[in-house]
Amino acid sequence: MTDCNSEFRLFWLQQKFAEDAPNVSVHHPQKNPYPFVILPWYPCDSGNLEQVYSLMPVPFTRDGLLFLHRESHYEAALTPLMLVWKDQNCSTYLSEVYQGVDPSIQVVCLQVLESGALLTCDEPPCTVATVPPEILPTVQKNNRGLALFKIEGISISDQESMEDADGAPTVSVANIEFFSIAAAKRAEADSMSKLLFQQALRTQPLSVEEIASAASSALVPV
Repeated sequence: MTDCNSEFRLFWLQQKFAEDAPNVSVHHPQKNPYPFVILPWYPCDSGNLEQVYSLMPVPFTRDGLLFLHRESHYEAALTPLMLVWKDQNCSTYLSEVYQGVDPSIQVVCLQVLESGALLTCDEPPCTVATVPPEILPTVQKNNRGLALFKIEGISISDQESMEDADGAPTVSVANIEFFSIAAAKRAEADSMSKLLFQQALRTQPLSVEEIASAASSALVPV
């Protein structure tokens, strides 16, 4: 299945659930308290986008819209061919909120290296900033080397013009400061796409109308 495109995998999954496991999606307090539910999926045109965005009923708590490239193959790691978009209308958990922190301030989880470099979980990882040697001992990390930081004004360079030795884009930030140790169960840093999306939510969010316009343009023959 890893060599099949996403459109076929979604169809195959739907058929296998219906044929071989018809009861796994049925809730039962004792026998099946946490049933599996297949996400509804639709071709991304303006009509379908309007339908799924307008709070159509689903048997689970909504947390945005998932966009998946129909010709993408299965990827075990992060991929730009599958992205989540959300706003206040279609998500219960629009952004992470921390006690005592203004919601307009973004808090991110980053990997802290012994050199002081702060990395995302991307492959290759992006270096967001570097902690000065004199401050590094005060940065508390969990057993995975993760810590939380307040961050403002993050941006990345044009990948074709500026990349580091590993091919990752060059990142700049206006301000970053240590906030707290990451939760003990936290196992991975945030991705660069999450950092940028969460910043956009606070500064210049991408609207569903803009997505619908892009979807309509993509369907026009060239």
